[in-house]
Amino acid sequence: MSDPVASPIRRLLEVYRSDFAGLKFPELDLEVLSAGVEVAEDAARQVAEAELALESARGRLTEAQGELGQKAHRALSLLKIYAEDDDERLTNLEAIVLSRPARKGLRRRGEESPEVGKRRGKREVESPLLFPDMPQELPSAPVAALVVTTTEAAELEQELELTAAQ
Repeated sequence: MSDPVASPIRRLLEVYRSDFAGLKFPELDLEVLSAGVEVAEDAARQVAEAELALESARGRLTEAQGELGQKAHRALSLLKIYAEDDDERLTNLEAIVLSRPARKGLRRRGEESPEVGKRRGKREVESPLLFPDMPQELPSAPVAALVVTTTEAAELEQELELTAAQ
């Protein structure tokens, strides 16, 4: 927090105390100026506390809006399924365009996490390669042998579904 009292005013108080301590003007003297400094410092503390409370409230609002958005997306999806056979209702639901739901833990660019207060840096990447331990030469087998046909892909998908169902 910056000093709520300007440096020239602080300097004036120093000079007043050291060189003119006994001098009093009607309704204005060293005590009045010192009291004014205390009022300004107290007001600055109140502003800092209010800003912290505001930041916390904004964080809670953002979190509540995100949760509401996710619930709204789920509700819209369920209602669309329910209204599949009713063209009018389905048309009304499809006209509703919700903003993309935010993922938990993610913030907008430049927005700080209310809990942490610091943005995390980018993760260091040890190797630019996806699989650094694999040999980098091309395989000797023809590329066509690596391609899975549509029929084979469908069969693999069915096997995965059956395995997952068990």
